[in-house]
Amino acid sequence: MVEQLICNQQVPGSSPGAGSTSFMPGYIYIISSETSGRHYLGSTNNTQRRLAQHNANAVRATKNRGPWRLIKVVEFSNIVSARRAEQHIKKQKKNLVEVVRHDGYDWAQFS
Repeated sequence: MVEQLICNQQVPGSSPGAGSTSFMPGYIYIISSETSGRHYLGSTNNTQRRLAQHNANAVRATKNRGPWRLIKVVEFSNIVSARRAEQHIKKQKKNLVEVVRHDGYDWAQFS
């Protein structure tokens, strides 16, 4: 089962132009390797397409480490907000993938 959270507010300072895909929802996702138990966090505007790319070994960071399954999705109002949240999480020194995975992350800072 995939857990999905929704954070539907735009990050301050992100004002995408007309015709931009930034008006589409963006997502942070966590996938888990069914063979190694490792986790990967990324952002996308289409979680099913992105999961298929991971499982087809089309993503260098997860190549030959699958199969992968989607375990958590957090929805943002646009891809810009989702990417900012992803970058923030990945810049932290501690393993925030585990914090996010277990609902210990405060998404309000990106709202």
